[in-house]
Amino acid sequence: MYIAMKIGKKFKWPTVTELYKSLATFFELLRIISLNTYNIEYYSHIHNHTSFSILSSTIDINSLIQKTIEYDMDAVGITDYGNMMGVFNFINRIKNINESIKKKIKPIIGCELYIEKTDQIYNQVFFAKNKNGYDNLSKLCSHGFIYYSGIPIIGKKLVKKYKANLIAVSGDLNSEIPFTILNKGENEAEKVFKWWHNLFGDDFYIEILRHGLKEEDHVNQFF
Repeated sequence: MYIAMKIGKKFKWPTVTELYKSLATFFELLRIISLNTYNIEYYSHIHNHTSFSILSSTIDINSLIQKTIEYDMDAVGITDYGNMMGVFNFINRIKNINESIKKKIKPIIGCELYIEKTDQIYNQVFFAKNKNGYDNLSKLCSHGFIYYSGIPIIGKKLVKKYKANLIAVSGDLNSEIPFTILNKGENEAEKVFKWWHNLFGDDFYIEILRHGLKEEDHVNQFF
């Protein structure tokens, strides 16, 4: 894509309208390439924070679901920090949409909980596999508020107790595995990784994040 357009032997800077049309074509091409290269039609956003993650997200649930429809995704999830207050509205909204349009959207219920270990607090994302998993996730979340200390915190003993029918992921830079990689090295991180994998088995997944941060790139190399 040219910054300036050639007219005869001279170059002319494009007008705003011409530049807009050129950029629109360019980004549409990138979108098509991405669809063909990465099979993005099978991709769904499941690690999302809504406005119920106070001071961390301004996404309202209706807008999130509308974007899911717009991008023709089959599922969408919410994983608010420390609470599941948006779940009722989330489920009801998707239920109403599924009854009114041919395309069906699968709601994925999750929560990003705070786990304390030796005076360090980590973020940990869990997803419910089914109704039993939802019940266990609700119990973990509720326990966090029972021992509330500024934020709802749980311990690993509770994770062991209520792990059934839950999916755990390695998480972002504030989660235990990435934090350990960055601050204590890969040998210690491997021990942490094995703990989570041994506990959840096939229900433990690696989360790869790419936001242009060198810390994320370093963590991704570990996986």
